[in-house]
Amino acid sequence: MSDDWDDDDDDDIPEEWRGDAHALLRAGDEDRVSVVEAERARRLICDSALASAIAAEVPGDAERVALAVGEGLLPPHLIVGRAERLYKATLLGRDMAPRPGTPIVPFDRVRMHIERADLHAERNATARELWRDRPSVRHLLERCDGAGARLSREDFEDLAALAPILEGKYLDKASEAFGKVLRAAPHILRLKRFPSSIEHKLLAFWNRFHAVGNYTLLAAVRGKESFALLDKIHVDPKLKAVGFDPLRHLFFQPLMLGQSYVALRVFAALARAGEAAVPMIKRQMAEAPSMMHWLLGAYALIAVGRRKRSIRAELCKAVGPARLPLAFRDSPTAIDAAKLLQVMMDGSWAEREEDADAAMRNLAECYARDVRDEHAAKVVIGDELSVARLAATPANFRSLQQDVGQLSTMVLICSEVPAEELYFPSSALASATVPAFSPELTQEYAQIVPPPAEPVRAANKPGRNELCACGSGKKYKHCHGAN
Repeated sequence: MSDDWDDDDDDDIPEEWRGDAHALLRAGDEDRVSVVEAERARRLICDSALASAIAAEVPGDAERVALAVGEGLLPPHLIVGRAERLYKATLLGRDMAPRPGTPIVPFDRVRMHIERADLHAERNATARELWRDRPSVRHLLERCDGAGARLSREDFEDLAALAPILEGKYLDKASEAFGKVLRAAPHILRLKRFPSSIEHKLLAFWNRFHAVGNYTLLAAVRGKESFALLDKIHVDPKLKAVGFDPLRHLFFQPLMLGQSYVALRVFAALARAGEAAVPMIKRQMAEAPSMMHWLLGAYALIAVGRRKRSIRAELCKAVGPARLPLAFRDSPTAIDAAKLLQVMMDGSWAEREEDADAAMRNLAECYARDVRDEHAAKVVIGDELSVARLAATPANFRSLQQDVGQLSTMVLICSEVPAEELYFPSSALASATVPAFSPELTQEYAQIVPPPAEPVRAANKPGRNELCACGSGKKYKHCHGAN
């Protein structure tokens, strides 16, 4: 084994470990530590951040943790000190058990972390390579701004590849588009006719409306790594004082747009947040002013539970009848909806159908009558575009008239698939049944946009030379305006 290790490689090992690690990695033989296992141990020794992340999985305050670096009943273990900085590493050969009481991280978890770190490094390298061609990146963002509901899968994949560099930009653009949609909707609702002179403004609203969903999903495409960005956002102290929550305002508020194209992408984004989003969603449900707001939170929990099985039982309780808003706990319709949500959460919806394709076919037939394009009814199930067709199916998540089971099915399917499957390839966009722009449909979308929050304005105060409002008879500048 010694031939596989070169003295020049010692430069990769931190100085404080060099003697220990160098000797251990050289001294083993193939029966105690294989070359692959020793290389894996060396990787963990050199990458203290990775080793610390793996060791952090073990609860408690044990000073040392054993990381399995191979398979078997008693594989080689790397014993690391768990502190702010790993200070020592010891490699135990095969059949050498760690000291009794030492917490052990099994090999499948160690391997998962290493593979994830490799994937992260590969994605960062790809993003840096794409970022070098700035004009292409700029054109790509312009296409996303102007594509609306017709963003192609190829463009989405390129934008997702740039997420390690641009996900903060995506979050800004999603928030900016959402704000402009809220402000423009009241003006569009007042229109009685649609002259060609204003069609470009309607098209801009249409594109921004759908861009909210596209950019929100792009900002979450890396999962927990994307949501760690929220911890670095500087929030103005005044906003903090009124309870501003970046996760809630940037990833949950867009659900208020209601339309399925946007809502399904926001649900898919929240699903990638996993446990990090659960407390915020539960608070939103507890404070829900209406059944519609509660249902949006319940759909979001279903999306998280679909991707996070370890907390599915807990989330089942959170969407049950006991957690309904007080005003609806005596409503048979609301109780039935909550019970159905629990069934959808635990996955038994699929067991009641012959297969998942049958469930999707029934869903497509239910919505066929609501689709304006006659070709939309001919939904092909089982091909690579079936999820993209489902994600383009028109539905209103803010309407209590929509079937809860059908909406839940849409959330379940769109939350568990890779994000790019929600989009049509460019070769299929010409015949795809994505929502097509029209002034009338744009006004329909504007009808479900919630009104923007009223700004807080200061109370009117008298002029300097006017009488003070306190009734003293003095001028304001000599009374309450003196300071």
